[in-house]
Amino acid sequence: MSNFLINSYSFPVSTTEYDQTACGSTGTGGLKPINLGDGIQVTNSSFVLYNKKVITVEWLLYKVGSPTGNLRTYVCQADGTIIDSSDTVDVSTLGTGTSGTYIEFTGLSTTLSAGDCVMVSQASGSVDDSNHAKVLFSNTTCVANTHYASREAGGTVCVFDGSGAASCPWGNEWDAIGKFTYVD
Repeated sequence: MSNFLINSYSFPVSTTEYDQTACGSTGTGGLKPINLGDGIQVTNSSFVLYNKKVITVEWLLYKVGSPTGNLRTYVCQADGTIIDSSDTVDVSTLGTGTSGTYIEFTGLSTTLSAGDCVMVSQASGSVDDSNHAKVLFSNTTCVANTHYASREAGGTVCVFDGSGAASCPWGNEWDAIGKFTYVD
């Protein structure tokens, strides 16, 4: 990936990549049903992506079975309102290796605020328990000031913050594995 984007005025714009890698053991989140999302939440102004204009995201993904349709990365406010979305990626092009492959989503242009979530979701097509995409995450907290987030189909964002909040069904705090490119 280039260190520069060329804008319409033909001068370079510097970009930076933030790599939220795995630590500890890994697990997976199944992207089913349609519009269920898994990703991260910018919890406060101390997180590295706070007040950064994210332009691409790469998620560590693989597929199970033969899902159809498209994946998309969404930026949501904490209440689930979608404020940006990426270009689509055909889910059938994902590999099947359970260690996953980084898949790039482009077309984003949102500056992230505290509470915003960035997540990948099955946007269209056909998925079920035997045919869907999976996103990898760490089973332990790797990065301060971020939380694992999930957006229910058509609903609000559920964030696991380590407190065992009743609205979140998970027993651990996780960090989704992704690479985020933002404009400096």
